[in-house]
Amino acid sequence: MGNTDWEQCYIEGDTPWDQGSPSPVLVEYLDANSVTGRVVAPGCGSGHDVAEIARRSDLVSVLGMDISPSAVGLANTRLGLEALANASCEHADLFDLQQHYNGQFDWVCEHTCFCAIDPTRRSDYVNAVHQLLKPGGKLLAVFYLSPKQREDGVAGPPFGCSIEELDALFDGRFVLEESRVPEVAFPGREGRELLRVFRRNPE
Repeated sequence: MGNTDWEQCYIEGDTPWDQGSPSPVLVEYLDANSVTGRVVAPGCGSGHDVAEIARRSDLVSVLGMDISPSAVGLANTRLGLEALANASCEHADLFDLQQHYNGQFDWVCEHTCFCAIDPTRRSDYVNAVHQLLKPGGKLLAVFYLSPKQREDGVAGPPFGCSIEELDALFDGRFVLEESRVPEVAFPGREGRELLRVFRRNPE
């Protein structure tokens, strides 16, 4: 996923995307909507969002995945401390995950995964999510429209995207059910994110 060494970031504790709590956007969504069945959370990091989804209902089972073994270790420790038996995390790459879990999930829930991958692989992302979901399954995603410019001058990650690009990427394979700039966000991300819920076409 891009040129970033995610494992090294976790080893060094250089994880500015980890705010120490679940995404406010996810919390707000779960307060108003029910997410049940099998859920996969790609790019789960240290597992805050995985734990939040699992806490909500015993009618959900959540699989987190991350490309960093250290992140997965942190996530599984978190889930163990909370005794969340309906959740687990594994070391895996989103672009390989569908080979083992083809069409098995009711939901894909992600925040800061799409924005972390090389933009040249965005069509691969759509393919991977499509293959993971059951027909009619849903993608709940928080996209970055305009991330803050990095202090080191590097273009990303996180990589921003436009609404027009998202429309083109998902058109034909997903039906857009919800799209809005959330009213809640981590500090510094206000107005910079876009919540979207897509439903996989049943073909």
